Amino acid sequence: MRMRRVNAGAPRPTLAACEWIFGGRPLEDTVAAVAAAGYDGLVVVGEPARRDVDKLARLAADAGLSVVGATSETAGRPTRDLAHPNRALRIEAVAYYQGCVDLVARLGATTLGIVPSAEGRVSPISSYAEEWAHAVAAVREVALYAGEKDVRLAVEPLNRYETFLVNRVEQACAFAGDVGVDGVGVIADLFHMNIEEPDPAAALELAGDHLLELHLADSNREGLGSGHVPARELLGRARARGFGSGRTLAVECIAPRAAASASAEAELTDRFLAQCAQVVNEIFQR
Repeated sequence: MRMRRVNAGAPRPTLAACEWIFGGRPLEDTVAAVAAAGYDGLVVVGEPARRDVDKLARLAADAGLSVVGATSETAGRPTRDLAHPNRALRIEAVAYYQGCVDLVARLGATTLGIVPSAEGRVSPISSYAEEWAHAVAAVREVALYAGEKDVRLAVEPLNRYETFLVNRVEQACAFAGDVGVDGVGVIADLFHMNIEEPDPAAALELAGDHLLELHLADSNREGLGSGHVPARELLGRARARGFGSGRTLAVECIAPRAAASASAEAELTDRFLAQCAQVVNEIFQR
């Protein structure tokens, strides 16, 4: 049975699922699963050179979903590293992100997630300060391009085991401030905050109106309620702070790689979608 959409009625944040969590699942099956769970939309993988935009748009529309944004794919790719001390690589990284902006705009979406230093690089090559400055300049160039296409950028902090430059919401806010271009905000992620933030609730307060997306996963990367993240409290804080229409709750739960089969992995992912939707409905319909 199809679940009721979270966004029915009063203005609330859009509930979306990130495409990358579905692994190798066919796009048609991914879209069907997201729609069946009662979600509003999909955050797609930022691979502009490999996407069939028309097919993606058609599948989403037929399922009653919107494409709300894109995530960047930077793991192990120096040519997508906005902080790299090699200028030629930064130029390629800017071009990649500009391509992602074009993808987002073509799909009628609004937001592109930015990871200032590539995932998988956990220390600076030159110095932290120098690479921060490189990344700020590169993101500023992308942001000016995005502004011409009415696309917002959202700086995402990842934990220290995945990247090094921006790990906490405080750093993401400072980074966005240094970029100094309208339309640059931040992402907060319950999973990463569980690792890096001494006080996740205070981090959400600090983000305030700059918070464009809130990513959902429990401490074990599974559905909300599976671990020890106080998800209801944190979502309630975000709601009280005005996190609503025009913002996105994006699910990033991952089935354990030890799942017995592809079908078992899909079943777990679908269960996590349902868990997250239940919590979101509780908080944003009170």
